[in-house]
Amino acid sequence: MNYEGGRVICIRRACGKEIPDGAIYCPFCGKKQTRTAAPKTKKRPNGTGTVYQVGGSWRAEYRVFSDSAMVSRRTRGGFATRADAEICLQTLRSARVVPRAMRVVAAWEQLIASPRYQELSKDKQSHYRTAWGRLSAIAGCEIGAIPYPELQALVDAAPGDYYAKRDIKTLLGKLWNVAIKNGALAPGEDNTPELELPPIPTSERDAYTVDEVHEMWRAYQDGCLAGCYGLLMCYTGMRPGELMLLDPEQIDLGAQRALGGIKTAAGMNREIPLAAAIIPVMQDALAVSGSRLVKLQEADFYAQWRDMVDRYKIRAHMTPHSCRHSLASAFERAQVSPIVRKLILGHAIRDITDHYTHVDFAEKLAAVELATKSFAVAGNA
Repeated sequence: MNYEGGRVICIRRACGKEIPDGAIYCPFCGKKQTRTAAPKTKKRPNGTGTVYQVGGSWRAEYRVFSDSAMVSRRTRGGFATRADAEICLQTLRSARVVPRAMRVVAAWEQLIASPRYQELSKDKQSHYRTAWGRLSAIAGCEIGAIPYPELQALVDAAPGDYYAKRDIKTLLGKLWNVAIKNGALAPGEDNTPELELPPIPTSERDAYTVDEVHEMWRAYQDGCLAGCYGLLMCYTGMRPGELMLLDPEQIDLGAQRALGGIKTAAGMNREIPLAAAIIPVMQDALAVSGSRLVKLQEADFYAQWRDMVDRYKIRAHMTPHSCRHSLASAFERAQVSPIVRKLILGHAIRDITDHYTHVDFAEKLAAVELATKSFAVAGNA
């Protein structure tokens, strides 16, 4: 209705005549006086798809999401009416679109190039690189085409105990997630969370026995580099990462000393005593070293380590880090002072009285010589 000065006027400007109040149509020109809103289109629930016009036809579209990110889009157009397009939505929702093919190695390359991976600590990245080295058998396979039993067999066959196998399972989950985000795997088809792991060990600080250290000597004498590096870690207590990063320029064989270490403030740049028995082994390692003491790349290091424990009488579930615990156990057997032990191994000293305890290098070297006597074999004592 159009009111002017209390009068009802026809809404059609060309007419403009006064009409009775409440009239639906103008009695003079027949113009309808009330506007009727077009019926609102009923909205579909979120996640059920949408329809829209493109030119003179209608199109149906359904999007697939994973972790709030769209991973694929299914569309079909050319419908004459909106109703036809809406009928098609049900087909799009139920249809299984064949995903794009993506090989495991392509997912790995995309993962390590991602900002989130770059933000990980160097130690965590190192764990993933080691786990990746153990997935070489499936690197060229398409994600989604690898049977679950084959994935479980890869986890089961990995050397080491719970932690090494856990790293493989975690990495597989990240690679499969990359495939989902790329539309190469449908959400819900990721079976990596179902992979089974062994029980968590009661103690991860297991040490190699003296007999196993003797087997490392035998491996070293057979020309095995892993045996060489294993002995260096058993005699010095260095972590695998510390050994790999040790600068040959910081090794003084005459003084039986090396400077190195990582991980903590107490462990970095510490004096590392070299027992007399290990000097020839260190000389051999230096003879093949480059800018770092360890000649091998990390993946090759662990591959040769696995070969060594398979060939010699060394427990397969142990890791190179256990060499460090072997020296710690030797210190306990030799009743070396806890303060001296901590200084050699690079452990933090939290007792305030310890800060006033001075231990010179000669005392540290004597402690290592005493503790490692049991490691010696005939001809190397």
